Amino acid sequence: MRRILLSVLLCDAPDALSTAIMYRMDGDGKNMRPLSNSSVSEFSPSMLEDDRIIYTRWEYVDKGQLGVKCLWAMHPDGSQSSEIYGNDIRFPAYIQPILDKHCVSCHGGTRPKGKLDLRGTPVGLFSVSWNNLIRRKAAPTYRESSDWDGTEYAGPKSIGSHKSPLIAVLRGGKQHKDVKLSEAEFVRLVTWIDASGVFYGSYRGRRDVRHRDHPNFRPVPTFEEAISTVCPTPVPARVVHGGLSHAAVGV
Repeated sequence: MRRILLSVLLCDAPDALSTAIMYRMDGDGKNMRPLSNSSVSEFSPSMLEDDRIIYTRWEYVDKGQLGVKCLWAMHPDGSQSSEIYGNDIRFPAYIQPILDKHCVSCHGGTRPKGKLDLRGTPVGLFSVSWNNLIRRKAAPTYRESSDWDGTEYAGPKSIGSHKSPLIAVLRGGKQHKDVKLSEAEFVRLVTWIDASGVFYGSYRGRRDVRHRDHPNFRPVPTFEEAISTVCPTPVPARVVHGGLSHAAVGV
């Protein structure tokens, strides 16, 4: 019998920039060795039926750093680690089509029902629908504090879809009994909420609507770009102001 465990590498002090990585050892605690050498934390290892190890990885390169983690898997010897489900949810493409199909006919226009406008019109850094859903806490999320200040404990089912008024309405609200979401649509809504109500699938590009005519205004992230070794915006094409290219400020 072999066991999988986590070890914490402290970059500074307890609860300050700590990183958990996975180790493997025999059932008697001997022959312990690392399975990974990651600079980001890995949590919750479990064995799959094919003997691979599935785990969550705090992968926030080009993504938000708050409670959004993706699923990875590796062979028992630590080889061939790969992502099997990514935190690539993008609100305009993942959630807005559901709202357009089932909600906007009532929650849109100049006088939306309940004063809740769910149109996907871009505004500011996000959209009308996302702003309104977040303001009304339709996606109660876990807001992490800094490593130094600590984070308040959140009890079971106290956040996410379990506490979402949007999900409660769709599950049993009398005023929305005629709204019939497919299973796939409902799963998408729940997944979006449980993934902290994210809007962007990538941090690349210009976000503010003031830059809507910019070639890199809210680009749609692709898998090909994610694995490419070539920058999606060639250096010669970047506009330079005061000696600093826009690459450093979110082009």
